[in-house]
Amino acid sequence: MFHHWKIIFIVAIIKLSFAQRSNYLLLERLKTLRRKVNLSQQDLARNIHISREAYSMYENGHRQPPYETLVNLAHYYNVSVDYLLGLTECPAPSLILSEEEYKMLNEFRSLDKRGKDATLAVLQFEYHHQLMQKKTIPQKKNAHKKDDSNILNSL
Repeated sequence: MFHHWKIIFIVAIIKLSFAQRSNYLLLERLKTLRRKVNLSQQDLARNIHISREAYSMYENGHRQPPYETLVNLAHYYNVSVDYLLGLTECPAPSLILSEEEYKMLNEFRSLDKRGKDATLAVLQFEYHHQLMQKKTIPQKKNAHKKDDSNILNSL
């Protein structure tokens, strides 16, 4: 029986320490991001449509921002909510894929190694082909400039 309570106690401590760490990271990241864009608490609060007092409480750890405010802050700073909460070290928000991109990604993931290699080869070929087209269009317009078509064709 004693062993059971000991495990529960340890789990509770771990959960508490994670919550404290998450709260600490949130307020530190809020301060750092705000200072990075060189704004006062008043200016930032105005930009995300909350009071300065409310924002100050979030930044000083006296209150937790509601979900809507976290989302607004993440959008404002162009970071993910996960980053604000300390769940990731990567500040970039997740990529938003179109339905077509999502379908392509799922189909790509279902391919074997040969299929993935072939798909990547076609993708790289098409990507470089379009880059070359973009580079050759200005040259056709500026025919009086040095002709670099031999250099482009050798690539």
